[in-house]
Amino acid sequence: SEWVSRYILSKLDLTIDGVECSLQFQTMADALDATACLFHITDIAAIETVKVRNEILTELIDDQANIVRFDIAGQKKFLNLNKKLSRDTVQF
Repeated sequence: SEWVSRYILSKLDLTIDGVECSLQFQTMADALDATACLFHITDIAAIETVKVRNEILTELIDDQANIVRFDIAGQKKFLNLNKKLSRDTVQF
């Protein structure tokens, strides 16, 4: 829904090779005790480094874990972020 997308976009930032990116919400799906939200980024030629800030629900739930998955040119990488570690970087 639109309010979920707005909330997530206020708590999630991605910077690719030093440039802040605009995420495009695609879809959301519930699975057991998790919710998966899919976003796309367009107009990126190549990616070396992605910096992520993910503070989704961490202000409400102390043990909230947010897994950020990347699937870029066949390479899959993951970040596991939480209240104590809300920012991290992944290299491609």
